[in-house]
Amino acid sequence: MLFSIKVCAQAPVIAGNTYINLWKKAVVKIESIQQRYNFAQVDAILHKQTDTVRGLSQHEKYNTQGELLTIKDTIRGTGVLVADGSKIYLVTAKHLIKATENAANNTETINDLISIKTNIDNKVSNDIGLMNLSENRVNLQPFVFSSDNNDIGIISFQKESYKQILAYLKLEGCVPVPVQAINSADENSTGDEILSVGFAALPGNEHNNSIATRGTIASNNKTLPFFTANLNVYPGDSGGPVIKNNKLIGILSFQSGISTNIDAAMHPYDKASSATVIKASAILPLLKELQKHEDNKLFK
Repeated sequence: MLFSIKVCAQAPVIAGNTYINLWKKAVVKIESIQQRYNFAQVDAILHKQTDTVRGLSQHEKYNTQGELLTIKDTIRGTGVLVADGSKIYLVTAKHLIKATENAANNTETINDLISIKTNIDNKVSNDIGLMNLSENRVNLQPFVFSSDNNDIGIISFQKESYKQILAYLKLEGCVPVPVQAINSADENSTGDEILSVGFAALPGNEHNNSIATRGTIASNNKTLPFFTANLNVYPGDSGGPVIKNNKLIGILSFQSGISTNIDAAMHPYDKASSATVIKASAILPLLKELQKHEDNKLFK
């Protein structure tokens, strides 16, 4: 327990521009390898090809199916570390970590290969693999996803095997933001100034740098789980925190012009001037749901 308490030293919530560096200490770069198409999508593609190309043989269909199912994309994004007392969590966009291969049968599955990396004060860490996330029993899995409308995913670091990861993150200078920094109240209006912090998918080593970007809220319908923001963003910014008055008010989802991981893979360096932001009101209910699993001795 002492180990966990040391790891989760929390960033204070303060006013002014000096808080930007505190948020940079709480964000991590995320990379995952994701299967591009699930079986249902492959069947749809083959059906379309059959309608277009007459006389397509069964052998050709089989080969095409095999090729499509082996296509994988590197998905890049951002996550923010959050501390609830001595417990540490990674909050990010669901589309960065949810596997696509079982989407057709409503099975919630996480990508097999997920790694995180930090860059604090220009010190780039090693890649940190998040292994064995899917090995727990289904009702005790160490991650939780929001509904399809919200695009929020949370990973728990309470597994015994992750103690070394937390120690390394602390050594690299990571400081999670406290759960009290999450503002679940929808107090946002058009024109409000906001800040996002993320690992923009830039070419070369630049994509290992976290970048703070200022913008404004473009529109906010109180009945919807998201708002739109005027922000200069890249695909790698997805999953990063959106902040107002030093409070987390949302998680960046897709930038304008990008609606799927396939789009992002096809346009890895495209810049956009606006994005969808999932409201922070979705985070705390998910966190409570995940914490119910941690009380079970089988969780560890």
